[in-house]
Amino acid sequence: MNRTALIETAILGLERHPLPPEAAEAALPGDDDAAALLRAIARMHYSEKVAHPIQNAPPLPPPDTGPAGNPIGPRSARHLASILYGRHIPAWDEFADTLLCAGRAVSPEAVPALLQRAAESPASAEKILSLCGSRGAWLAAQVPRWQKLYARPELESWPMATLDDRILILRQLRTPQPEAGLQLLLSTWTEDGPHERQMLLSELRSGLSRADEPFLEACLDDKRQEIRRAAAALLSSMPDSALSARLFEYVSGLWDKKRNIHPPESLPSALLRDGIEAPASGKAGAKAELLRRLFSRITPQKWETFFSEAPAAIIRRFEKSDWATPIVSGLAEAIALHQNAGWADAMLLRLSEKQGEPDFDIAKGLVQHVSPDGLEQVVTAQLITNRGIILNNSAAAIMLNSAPHPWPERMALQFIDGFRKWLWQTTSQDWSMTHYKQLLRTAAYRCPVHRYDQLEQDWPVQSKAWYFWEKDVQYFLRGVGFRKEMLEALLAV
Repeated sequence: MNRTALIETAILGLERHPLPPEAAEAALPGDDDAAALLRAIARMHYSEKVAHPIQNAPPLPPPDTGPAGNPIGPRSARHLASILYGRHIPAWDEFADTLLCAGRAVSPEAVPALLQRAAESPASAEKILSLCGSRGAWLAAQVPRWQKLYARPELESWPMATLDDRILILRQLRTPQPEAGLQLLLSTWTEDGPHERQMLLSELRSGLSRADEPFLEACLDDKRQEIRRAAAALLSSMPDSALSARLFEYVSGLWDKKRNIHPPESLPSALLRDGIEAPASGKAGAKAELLRRLFSRITPQKWETFFSEAPAAIIRRFEKSDWATPIVSGLAEAIALHQNAGWADAMLLRLSEKQGEPDFDIAKGLVQHVSPDGLEQVVTAQLITNRGIILNNSAAAIMLNSAPHPWPERMALQFIDGFRKWLWQTTSQDWSMTHYKQLLRTAAYRCPVHRYDQLEQDWPVQSKAWYFWEKDVQYFLRGVGFRKEMLEALLAV
């Protein structure tokens, strides 16, 4: 169909342009020239939206012959579509984990969207690809932007491989064979450039062990500062490394017999080698900053042995020091570095006990490492203290919104019950409670679904304040209800 002729006729008008033959052919009995022109333009518009065979197209690839697995049913396919296309995005991890545990496969029509998600989210690509099965590998082979998802560079290609391919090779090798990964890195270490060495060195975090220590110790003497820093950071994260022992021996010697700490005036050269950079001399707060850097590298468990006390008591001891701020800040960094749940629980509980708002930097740095029991302890304590309400900008609020765990059942019921009672009693909009809008959105994908009936009951729909909260409560209930249906469909035999 001659698109140009039709558009020219429509613009110029039939008085100044003859009716194109395509329009005459499209006319139906009874159509005048204007109707025929409009009908032809409409046909052209819709014909451009349909698929047409590609001229000189390459042959189709052979069909996927891999095992189909146990695909999810139509209900689960609809649930997955709701997650992938935006209505229930936060339910993704629960859906994917349940699907993997049940040994089910995604529906074929979902594979393209999952592959695109994997391409956009490299951190979750491994989980996504395991859901796609052989069909995903087959489809990715046909689409250039997805081919790298399944790329598996050969070890023999290491000397000539690009940096991205080397990182991929090392990442794949370090998990099952950490020592083989180290030997591969060493095979070209002296020929690699500084940027390459820095990037590859960071990949040793996976599978890190005492077998890596001699190499990392040698890196502390590298002429490049970025290499020395990366090696020191890795050695600091190993509680039993010689570097960790050296740092602890030095810092423990700063305490006097009365357990008061005395910051050093300067650092020994050995600690400079171990990655503790001294602040600029004469700078205000230089001693405090030095203490923070030292404490941030020391494994928290070592203080339990040194003081013969539990984490909570040690935190209180540090708070009584004249140098409390840098010491506690450094300790929080060390807890996050070593991902110690017991210490994270103790620190967050202590932050929740203090009057006023907690230190946000400390709280947010630790919340990813808190245990479910620690989360419940902090939140339950505040619910009891504040008559069932979580205060804005409190440690409990930060933990509820950011902790990665499902909410413990008893705590979740207490949280919802406290808010529901408050809603029964209030008569107007209370701006001090606006943080509950986000808390309810988080609760929708964290509360236990088997308690849905209990969570759904007794909302004060006749309350004068219901108008201000109805949308948020409905969002919460829809989220829990969706997850309940989703899990029932996935686990159905």
